[in-house]
Amino acid sequence: MVAATGVLVAAVYYTLNMRETAKNRRATFANTMLQSTLTEEWNLRHIEVMNMHWNDFEDFKRKYDSSVDPQIYAKRLSIWASDDRIGVCTDRVRSALMRLVVQLGWGWCCFG
Repeated sequence: MVAATGVLVAAVYYTLNMRETAKNRRATFANTMLQSTLTEEWNLRHIEVMNMHWNDFEDFKRKYDSSVDPQIYAKRLSIWASDDRIGVCTDRVRSALMRLVVQLGWGWCCFG
């Protein structure tokens, strides 16, 4: 009986430890992603990409295509990729919160 209780306690401890480790990894990953957006270099690239102007797709290709200006393509790609990674992290958190709201039956207070 004592041995079975010890195994049960060990299994519960292991499960809780694994959950906490996964939560810490997610927090560290999100923090790392957000820290990259706090640098001056990233912000200058972001401003340059946001200040691009074009009238239509042909105008965009003529000005900013990767074969025309590989540097602006690299800047654009790095900004969009980092925004995408941050968005995926945010979407996962939002999905987890929505599942919690539905499971707890709080949908009526959040969604009318």
